[in-house]
Amino acid sequence: PTFVGHFQYLKNYLTSFNRNVLDKDNCIIYFIINENENKKLEKIISNYQNLNIKILHFENILQHFGIIETPEMLLDKYGKFSFQALKKFYGMLYLEKYQQFLVLDTESIWLNKCYMSNLFENFFNKSPFIIYSNINKRKKVSISNQEASDNINYILNTKCDKWFVEQYVRFWDVNILKDIFFKYGSCYDIVNKIYKKELNFEPKLGLFESVLYDQFIFENNDK
Repeated sequence: PTFVGHFQYLKNYLTSFNRNVLDKDNCIIYFIINENENKKLEKIISNYQNLNIKILHFENILQHFGIIETPEMLLDKYGKFSFQALKKFYGMLYLEKYQQFLVLDTESIWLNKCYMSNLFENFFNKSPFIIYSNINKRKKVSISNQEASDNINYILNTKCDKWFVEQYVRFWDVNILKDIFFKYGSCYDIVNKIYKKELNFEPKLGLFESVLYDQFIFENNDK
């Protein structure tokens, strides 16, 4: 997921991917953007004809899931964190032929030579992990961490005191996502529930998607 304000970082990402991902011929890079950003993104990726890059329009994804609001409406109403969660979660669910994803921020770069297939094998089949710290210690860095955590506890009906945004390399298993949404409602439902919870409070943080995902794993690790 990216947007025009971060397109400036894509050259570094794609150049480093081209240089360091040794099995790039077997990889597909998906960018999720708003439709009106397509022309500028097409211009950037035209310099990387050897890479398998596909563009998804968020409007089409939303329509596929029966969501009538435009991306602009969602961002304005729910704020950037919930908007990002909708973009990531629905983007993965939309690509339904895949079960596993690596979702990265636009500012990411590939520092070392690697095989993407090995990264997936090592994480999903050999040593999957989540990283967390104690929320009370993290409050010293930002009080908003507590508020973001409270939103997830509200959704999961738990009292977890862990903070799960301690790394940004996000491997996702879509079957875990489906478990979350089967039990607690769709991503849109969850975002709306948090929106109503925060209606009379400031700041309105919304849904931190990585906290929801990792905390759900933490609470259900036996599964």
